[in-house]
Amino acid sequence: MMALSFPIAAPQAADSIGRQLEADVQLLLPVVEPQRLKTVFGLKLLARTNDQWIDTVHEVAVSATALGFYDVGTLELEKPIPGSQNNSDTYGLRGGQPFRIDATVIHENWPPPSDPGTAVTA
Repeated sequence: MMALSFPIAAPQAADSIGRQLEADVQLLLPVVEPQRLKTVFGLKLLARTNDQWIDTVHEVAVSATALGFYDVGTLELEKPIPGSQNNSDTYGLRGGQPFRIDATVIHENWPPPSDPGTAVTA
């Protein structure tokens, strides 16, 4: 088994997230060239904010999970969408039909920031 490592720019992340990220990358390695994985995810994992890093962790997880959805050997990462400047996080065929899956993460800032001049009522 080939090892592929990514630098992690969010040391505050829990060990379990790092272990899951590594497991997801290991699932992708047999079907996606290591250099392609580095191209797609490498710089994203050096994100400047925790939210960006978490987005990438989810994108890796969605990509690994998509392996069980798409027909074997059809997974493509960041395939351009025709007529658009965007791309699909994952693209592949299921039953011979084209599908794309994009990861969307909703970031909630809880508790909301408080304004010292505002009273909180229940």
